[in-house]
Amino acid sequence: MKLRETPANGAQTGLKITPTQPFYELVNRAYSAFSGSNPANVDVCTHCCMSKETEADFFRHGIQDLPAQYLKEWFSAAYATGGVEKDIWTYLLPRVLEVLALGKEPDCCGIEISLNRFKTGNPDNWNKAQWSVLDQFQRQFLRSGFETECVWQEHSLDDILCMFALGGWSLDDLLNQVNEISDEALARRLFRDWCQDFGGYGTIWATSFWPKADEKKVMGFYTSDALRLRMERLALSDDCEKDVAQMASDLVTVIEDAG
Repeated sequence: MKLRETPANGAQTGLKITPTQPFYELVNRAYSAFSGSNPANVDVCTHCCMSKETEADFFRHGIQDLPAQYLKEWFSAAYATGGVEKDIWTYLLPRVLEVLALGKEPDCCGIEISLNRFKTGNPDNWNKAQWSVLDQFQRQFLRSGFETECVWQEHSLDDILCMFALGGWSLDDLLNQVNEISDEALARRLFRDWCQDFGGYGTIWATSFWPKADEKKVMGFYTSDALRLRMERLALSDDCEKDVAQMASDLVTVIEDAG
């Protein structure tokens, strides 16, 4: 299934991925893997949140052509405390992944809560093809934050870790993936998140969306001896570029101060 360039019904879709962008093929796979019949309803508040006009028009577009504004309105609407039904989440997921792949927030309240209305990160909830897409998306999306062409330029590593953790992925596994990143790439990312926008002193950024137990675990990771030693070795390495060595040295100070 290929992504259509324009909506069949002429609606202003907005936020569509193109063939030259990194997640294009994976988003194509998502639309194929999660295709199916329309849900019975939007499963969010339509009394004072989503407008009746949007509700009436919501399923007339086809999910590939769902206007980005409709998706944002859906995310802005109240929903049951236990989450939404699987059928609406399955229907919306490809469009949600597409918006995320463009570095945008489907939820106007923060990228951290983009995947938390259903246990997205639980493989038992999906068939083999669907989980293959979700697992690859999670790993590729997290890894892209350490590359030159990061798709989530406006967000921190912590924001993205929180998004996947709240979505049902194992925080331990997410932190293990971070541990697999090279020292140099990790130093650049953490320097950008902790030092670049906080002046000379730096600070460890942790989003307020973390549940208490997870916040304690992730802060333990950020202030760990293991991470500090990685940055120390990098700062003292004769093979490291001078700017990266200085970043690593600054990060050591931030970690020590926080600890």
